[in-house]
Amino acid sequence: MNHEQPPADWKRWDEVLGLIASNMRRNDFESALRQVNRFLSDRATPEVRSSALGMKAELEEQLGNLEGARQDLLAARELVRAGFGRYVHELCLAEIYHKQGQATEAMRWCRMALNTGIEAKISVGGALKKLLELQGIDNLTEEDRTLCFAATERSWQALQLPGTPDVTDLAKAVSAIMSAEAKPPRTSAL
Repeated sequence: MNHEQPPADWKRWDEVLGLIASNMRRNDFESALRQVNRFLSDRATPEVRSSALGMKAELEEQLGNLEGARQDLLAARELVRAGFGRYVHELCLAEIYHKQGQATEAMRWCRMALNTGIEAKISVGGALKKLLELQGIDNLTEEDRTLCFAATERSWQALQLPGTPDVTDLAKAVSAIMSAEAKPPRTSAL
């Protein structure tokens, strides 16, 4: 894909996002949802549809329709391969299940998000933090601990943090990852 010139679907979606953002600033989530639904009624590439379904899920959640949000996220996830978009959908699914009081499913989706991040070679601080919150650092199974260590190391590499993470203090390592994710990306000097 040529990143210099976005495809027409992405341009069209960016225009719709502007309208959605305007509606959201006015807390008019129903109008924003109508904008997304209009966009989704047209054909678009799977990646753009996935992004639109993710936004639709966010709006459904704002309107209190957690089940609709969950269904949208499941559909959005199926449209994309392992990468940042899929990771975000999986992390959002974990949050929806958590809000629905389904801790076991929430943890399952956190694990999926961690595995997606490892496969995609991206930082996954949010999923690490969420799994530690849900499971408790002292209650991690050996399998979860191994997964968290691998995800921490992958995130460390993706963020180009110096040295190696101290996985013996997982909470501190996750905190460092979250801090690094919150900062703008480093650019090389000219």
